[in-house]
Amino acid sequence: MEEEFETRAWDEAPDAEPLEEDEALSPADIQSNCLWQFSSTDFIMEPGIFSTLKRYFQAGGNPEQVIEMLSENYQAVAQMANLMAEWLILAGNSITTPLHQRGSTS
Repeated sequence: MEEEFETRAWDEAPDAEPLEEDEALSPADIQSNCLWQFSSTDFIMEPGIFSTLKRYFQAGGNPEQVIEMLSENYQAVAQMANLMAEWLILAGNSITTPLHQRGSTS
């Protein structure tokens, strides 16, 4: 079951209106701001990733640089927390037992 994807340039997106603050910035400033965000830990998991990518590419950003930055800064913090929680549940811990009561001998 293959899905069909519509090919569209970033500047043809229906909501491609530049942000008001972007109108006052140069493309280099927009790229710099976006790159700063891309360099933060696990930014690829943030809800605003697509709008930031769109801003960056509309300002003439380099796709290879984005891929490199996002992959280098991906540490999977939230995913590791979920994995640890699953392991604790599999080990017999209850998700409703408060932490201060776990493992107590009383």
